[in-house]
Amino acid sequence: MGIFRNSGIIAHGSAVKHIATYMYPINDSSQRVRFWRLGFAANMPEYIEKKSNQNLLISGATGQGKSKLMRLMLEMMPNPKTIFSYKENDEYLQIEGNFIAAEKNLPDPFVDAEAFTDAFAVAFNIQSEGIQASTAISLVNTVAKESGSWADFIDNAGKHAKKAKDINVRAATNYLLEKVKSLTYESQQIELDLDKTNILDMSNLNDDAKTFYSELFLRQIYRKLRSRDKNAGKVIICVDEAHRLTRNSSNRRQSIINEMSREIRAFGMLWTATQNISDIPDPLRNQFGTQFAFSTTSEGDLRALSQIDRDLAECASALKNHEFIDAKHEKVHKSIAIFKADIGSLKERKLDGLRPKEARNYGPLVLEKLADRPTTMLHAAMLAIYENPDAELGKLAKALKRKGWVTSDPTIYGSKDRKGVLDNLVSLGYARKAGPSYKLTVKALWWIDAGMLVERANNAGSELHKQLMRKAAEKLHEENMLVVVPEGSNAPDLIAYPMSKGDKKYLWDDKNRRAYEIQTTARKENALANKERNDRLGIPITWIAHDKDMLEEIKKLTNSEDEYLLLARPG
Repeated sequence: MGIFRNSGIIAHGSAVKHIATYMYPINDSSQRVRFWRLGFAANMPEYIEKKSNQNLLISGATGQGKSKLMRLMLEMMPNPKTIFSYKENDEYLQIEGNFIAAEKNLPDPFVDAEAFTDAFAVAFNIQSEGIQASTAISLVNTVAKESGSWADFIDNAGKHAKKAKDINVRAATNYLLEKVKSLTYESQQIELDLDKTNILDMSNLNDDAKTFYSELFLRQIYRKLRSRDKNAGKVIICVDEAHRLTRNSSNRRQSIINEMSREIRAFGMLWTATQNISDIPDPLRNQFGTQFAFSTTSEGDLRALSQIDRDLAECASALKNHEFIDAKHEKVHKSIAIFKADIGSLKERKLDGLRPKEARNYGPLVLEKLADRPTTMLHAAMLAIYENPDAELGKLAKALKRKGWVTSDPTIYGSKDRKGVLDNLVSLGYARKAGPSYKLTVKALWWIDAGMLVERANNAGSELHKQLMRKAAEKLHEENMLVVVPEGSNAPDLIAYPMSKGDKKYLWDDKNRRAYEIQTTARKENALANKERNDRLGIPITWIAHDKDMLEEIKKLTNSEDEYLLLARPG
């Protein structure tokens, strides 16, 4: 048995783990005793398992203990689990199990065009972008059916863009080409083993990719669950931040989580957490047989609770920190049980080494050399292909010579003893042959597509900031500079490496790399903080702004000690 403290808080005992329960009596005269501090223990595995509907929803604001409670509940249950974790150093990473860095291990998005289309619709709020939703969704489905890889998808979407005559189709195609940049990751394809406890660390995916690939993972899981032997035991599927899968749903295209919540009970349990109970639509929320709610003053939450029982809302608004109620308690109309978990008994383990440095999603540390970067010649060849789509070798050779990046015929075309630079791209996985022309792979696009570079930025800021980052990267690429987006909030927006000069132009000039800082405001504290950081790193800085007066103000703040670049505001 667990050990009680005098306050009635739960003990996390070794044999049976308990959560303390207080009773909040309700009588006909509506005179209520607030909390009886002497409580009784609730055996939580038993509490969940005795319900015919074992789906669990936990709602609560940041800091109330929502994630710790979910972790405690997961550790209490002996069932195999697959857990979706979205935040760096998340509570769920403390759970022992099979750790999976999602950005390196993703489901194949091209095995099922309908699943791809649904996942795209769930990830992006198409209607809010001014795009005709039916046209965009139809186009996504068509291109997905034609494609077997991201490179195919980008090529095929480009072909549709070229032949489109209708203005709505052109707008949808351009929208699609822009959005898929946030979804393309170089990763191995993975099939989850549901007999193990899997912790899917999604933290290194951007927000769009988190939603898109969560949807694809859930569809893979649901397919496996439906074909699973019912005697194999139930599996717990835990999805944090479930609202990300429901916010863009339409009648035609919805997240599979809706169907799972209704049908999973025979072979599993769906557990999820969200900040506000009202974030989850009523039809989905009603599929959870246990609904733990922490203290809330949200009007939407109180309204949702009062629809179950009017006293639930009053009780929820009066809960103390870390206390919670079950809005689906079997006796909720007679008495309200108030729970409190002993989260202090949870063991913490060091997460250092759980995610090796090379598994980070993209971008080197500021002062590290880039071990996997392409050579200057390969980078130039990639840019030539990018700027001249569908071009044959002869046209690409002229483009390289015109730029002055690669001028030697043997280097471009190859010789008896060695391949030319374009064929080297193919050998190294940066390009593939498509008849007489060359097509870039996603591996190459991550280096030279400015939009894809910015989509992977951890802290790209406002839309204007992103647009200026893209324009800056494109301008730097005009000089065949290697542009990277360094990791972390304490790093400049961009770092660019020039080619070495003279007979060493096949090498990157690491000593003369520069930081590029995008400024959309001339606030003194912001500019000085950025300057101090780059001075500390020892990297010269170029300030970029879209407004001449703003740039002049930044010059004054920085004593005109740096370089300054004015870029036209994106139109």
